[in-house]
This record gives sequence, structure tokens and C-alpha cells, in this order.
Amino acid sequence: MDTNFAMPSIEDQRAQARRWARLLKDAGYEICYWWTSDSPDDPFGAEWQVWTAGGDGQRIASIDIDGCGASWHGPDELWLTVIGPSEGVTD
Repeated sequence: MDTNFAMPSIEDQRAQARRWARLLKDAGYEICYWWTSDSPDDPFGAEWQVWTAGGDGQRIASIDIDGCGASWHGPDELWLTVIGPSEGVTD
């Protein structure tokens, strides 16, 4: 079987991550875009950090891109309730 999977472009992956970050912001979470690489040319060198509201909150998750799309690093329940419905996943 010959399977050819097209990987999403870097810009498409970033757009997905931005959509997820916007959903979390709209749900009341603080979002911080953070550069994680020493190289400005690193397409995977940034993340969107998710913090509890209030300015003195705690970091609870992050979103980055991994070559296949947006990648979630946080509690499953938060992703399922805030982001999941927009991706067609609810449980």
C-alpha cells in the first residue's frame, strides 16, 4: 500500500495554534507567545503559553507546532472542553 500524507504547512500549523490560543483567551485564560529557540529561523521555536486569569496566575498548558499541526501540552479535560469541540472532538 502506497500512502502519501501531505504535511500541513508551517503557516497552517501556526494558524491552528493561534485558533486554539484564541479559544482559550475567549474562555478567560491568559495567553503569552513565547520564543523558545536560539535561532530566529527555527519554525518550531515558539509556543503559546496558557495561564490562569488574573495576571498572577499559574501556567497550566502550552501549545506549539510539531510538523503535523498544533500540539497541546496540558490537561486533557481543558483541551476537550475548550478546544475539542472546534476540532470535532468532545470525549
